[in-house]
Amino acid sequence: MEDSISIINLSLTASAIAGVLALAIIVFALVFNKRKAAHKLELSNLEVSKQMDLLNAQVQSSDDERNRIASLLHDDVNNQLTIFKMQLRQVSEKESRAALNTEIDQIIDQLRDLSHELSTQQVTRFGLSSTLSSIKSKLAETNNTQLELYNLENSKTLSPEKAVHLFRVFQELIGNSIKHGKASRIDISFEQTDNQFVVMYQDNGLGFQPEEKSSTGLGMKNIQSRVQQLQGESEIDSHPGKGVNFKLTLDIL
Repeated sequence: MEDSISIINLSLTASAIAGVLALAIIVFALVFNKRKAAHKLELSNLEVSKQMDLLNAQVQSSDDERNRIASLLHDDVNNQLTIFKMQLRQVSEKESRAALNTEIDQIIDQLRDLSHELSTQQVTRFGLSSTLSSIKSKLAETNNTQLELYNLENSKTLSPEKAVHLFRVFQELIGNSIKHGKASRIDISFEQTDNQFVVMYQDNGLGFQPEEKSSTGLGMKNIQSRVQQLQGESEIDSHPGKGVNFKLTLDIL
């Protein structure tokens, strides 16, 4: 009888030990998997952070180079042409002098426009609202393209950094609308809620296939990079003959 009880006690003890070991193994496995998942997530976050840092550096370098070229054009080339124009006043033949003066004026105007296009100083100094209003006037004069701006005052809530990125997005979109889309009208609206800022861009141009353009077009890749810099979300809808609709949503803060 005592032997039977001892065997039963041993069996119960063995079962209890086995249960504890099994529970310990399960807990260890859960903890190990949790730590493994956390480690993978940490590595993934580090990789994303590394890519973002690299992208930030590339975009910043691009903007710095644009500003450097713009400064060079404005301070050196433009000044040299202005001096050259003063020297031309000494030319004796009036007709030749007038023709040369007209040509030099055109070159100076082109260089001024190019320096403004390359530089972001106009955006940082005067704001996105003023810059877009200037572009509107210029397009009406030079390209016969109608640019309509709605709720432009909402753009003043953006930080200078976001305003610069958004300005570059508009440069790409407007350039594509005019050069490739042959658009005669462009509409840009700025909508704002408590937490988000929404930009709607639309043209009446020829349109394109977004799938093909996004994989091959450098301009669309630049737009995507800027959207990533803004930490926003973008949607583009276009079909041949239907123009382009572009939507950008980003957090205000």
